[in-house]
Amino acid sequence: MASALVGSDQVYDYACAPCEDEDVNKKADIFCRDCSKYFCVDCSSKHDVLFRRHVKLDRTAVDKWGPPADALGLCMTHRGEPVILLCRDHSALCCHACVTSDMHR
Repeated sequence: MASALVGSDQVYDYACAPCEDEDVNKKADIFCRDCSKYFCVDCSSKHDVLFRRHVKLDRTAVDKWGPPADALGLCMTHRGEPVILLCRDHSALCCHACVTSDMHR
C-alpha cells in the first residue's frame, strides 16, 4: 500500500511508532523484528544505539514486515493497557491487569 494524501494530512502505509507517540506523523522506513515496531530513519538511528543486534528490515523487504507490537489494541476493561493474550475460558482479549485478576486465572 502506498502513501496517500487525505485533505492536508499525509497518510502512510506504515508510520513511525516513536513519532506517533509524540503526535508527529512520519513515514516508517525500518521495521525492527525484535521490537515489532516501525521507525523513521531518525528514530531508527537512535534505536540502533541501544539495540545494535536487533534484526531490522528496510523498505526493500516491506513484504516481510510484521504487525506492530500493539496490533491487538488496548484492553476494554483497563483502558490504556495493551492487550497481551487471549483468555481461552472467556474468549476475551486480556492485558496484564486482567491476567492477574481472579476472573482470568
